[in-house]
Amino acid sequence: MLESQHANLESALEFAIGSNHRECALRLATAMALFWELRGHLGRGGRWLARLLDKPETAPSVHRARACWAAAHLGLYAGDLETMSARAPEALELAELVDDDWARARALNTLGFATAVTTPHEARPLLDRSIELGSASGDQWAVLSSHKMLTVLCWVTGDDIAAADDMETLRVLSTRLEADYFLAWYHGLRGLFLARRGDLVEARSHLQRAIELCDGIGEPITGSMARAWLWAVDIAQGEYDASESECTALLQRSHATGGGLAVADLLANLGQIAIGRGDNQAAIGLLAPNYATTREHGIPYFVVLPAILEASARRRVGEHAGAGSLLDDIAGLTAGFDNQWMLARIELERGLLAQESGDLEAAARHVHGALASFARMGHRPDAAATLDAVASLAQRAESDAEAVRCFAAA
Repeated sequence: MLESQHANLESALEFAIGSNHRECALRLATAMALFWELRGHLGRGGRWLARLLDKPETAPSVHRARACWAAAHLGLYAGDLETMSARAPEALELAELVDDDWARARALNTLGFATAVTTPHEARPLLDRSIELGSASGDQWAVLSSHKMLTVLCWVTGDDIAAADDMETLRVLSTRLEADYFLAWYHGLRGLFLARRGDLVEARSHLQRAIELCDGIGEPITGSMARAWLWAVDIAQGEYDASESECTALLQRSHATGGGLAVADLLANLGQIAIGRGDNQAAIGLLAPNYATTREHGIPYFVVLPAILEASARRRVGEHAGAGSLLDDIAGLTAGFDNQWMLARIELERGLLAQESGDLEAAARHVHGALASFARMGHRPDAAATLDAVASLAQRAESDAEAVRCFAAA
């Protein structure tokens, strides 16, 4: 319904700005923020809000505080970290000055999300406070979204066990309030976690449900991520051709349609396909530009995921120095947000690199460290791949002890 009236709503915005009804324009733009997000009009909405907020106010106001939140929210989902970093603190500062719990709760939600993807262990107090303020002010969106962001913490750290209670709370609240957008995230993240554990049939069911819910409301962000995660399941089962076509098509339109947060997963999928086919140079050509352009200012999680595949491809073509430097760099990045799954994958790659370089002692240390991590997390596919590396080490070292360790781990 709103999509059909989009042009009329923007005409109303233009009229309000042109006739100097700034309060009306700020209120309308704020009200449209979630529509712009859910329909993928992130850049468009961001431009309207920038046009409004670039003009200074004579005094703090509730309406500017709320519009600053809207700009920060759209900026974060659009990958515009500069806008988010400027507008979210401004929203919170103004909310404190005018004593507006609505803006305060939403600003804390956005700041909580931003903190979750950089220093996740610092985010929970912000999100808990957002839930408290949202409950007090009757803002169900702030409550639900902050519960969602609590699950984002566990997505960033790769800890599905710690996510269990927050995931269930999100599922119950989303179902009760018929909030399909948030329920879609629950199913998508549940599917991702199940896939890492090797439960591919159940993972596929959850991911397909997430996509169905997103398509039903026209939401591109979670929908794009769920598709990328579903295609990763397909790739794990050797379905390269269809997955490559789908990933490439979505990657080409992702930023324009609001699916930019899926880019890292899509690149990782395409890199995995290229490596699986033995075309390691193609994988490097695809993945290296992402690292070069996102390393300094990108969200660390999204920098690391494709870079692990790039390091693997470089190792396979004999670029050992380049692979080692890349692994050292992303290990430092990953330690900052403490993703145990990524750290274990980096550890495995370090082991394989050491093995190919002839340092079998270092290789054994890294590989067994990775195996212990994957076993602790219950990630059977990764553990199986690591056992292959353990077996290879045993063969190269002609070590009975290594063979026994491999047998015991299996």
